[in-house]
Amino acid sequence: MGYWATKFLEQDGGKVTTIIERDAAIHKADGFDIEHAKAYLIEHGSFIGYPEADEIEVKDPLSFMEK
Repeated sequence: MGYWATKFLEQDGGKVTTIIERDAAIHKADGFDIEHAKAYLIEHGSFIGYPEADEIEVKDPLSFMEK
């Protein structure tokens, strides 16, 4: 959905539970802190190894579209 869409969703009380990027998808049932996730992505260039995720998929990130 993109950073700004998720930012507005979060401000309105929504939560983002799944983020899909080109090389990894991450999922957290309770929802992500968008600012923390963005900072991690900027620093590391990928969500691979993201410590706040309940699940990480690197072989087929698009499979998380169903979550």
